Amino acid sequence: VKNPSSWTNPENWPDSFPLSLLHPKINVTTSEYLGKMWAPGEISATRSLQSFLQGKLQRYEVDRDRSDLCGTSQLSPHLHFGEISPRQIINGVMSKSPIENGQFNMLNHKLCTELGWREFAYHILGNFPQTNKSGFNRKFDYVPWSDNIHSLTAWQTGQTGFPIIDAGMRNLASTGWINNRMRMILSSFL
Repeated sequence: VKNPSSWTNPENWPDSFPLSLLHPKINVTTSEYLGKMWAPGEISATRSLQSFLQGKLQRYEVDRDRSDLCGTSQLSPHLHFGEISPRQIINGVMSKSPIENGQFNMLNHKLCTELGWREFAYHILGNFPQTNKSGFNRKFDYVPWSDNIHSLTAWQTGQTGFPIIDAGMRNLASTGWINNRMRMILSSFL
């Protein structure tokens, strides 16, 4: 398929609203910080991978679970937007990892298993689209939920009174990113 030579604007643009309405209690100044933290594109993704491989890779298995460190690859936004592939990351890990019995065992490296879980989750969603709105195991659809909007807003804005929850949500609001362990803690709290 050939790329189009130009794009045409729609006849009518949709109405919009201020970003501050999404999280009314957070001072939305993230765009300036996000621009400093994240650089989109394939070149940036490759640089991020190389930096990770030369620095944090060796301690990844331990440091990835620590919310007080930046011990992860931080490649998830690049993966999400297709700027880098799981295969590129695995090839990079292989190039820096020891070979045992003449071959590389992906299961011996935690980053490779985490990429496997990521791909597994995408396959589950693709093959069982109902999991986007309900549990994979239907018995969990009956877990009671609170519909308290004040509690939800407190969680969204980092105002729950639980320090680790508030720190995680404020970090997410200011950087657009949190590590996997913090995502699990925050989602379990919700």
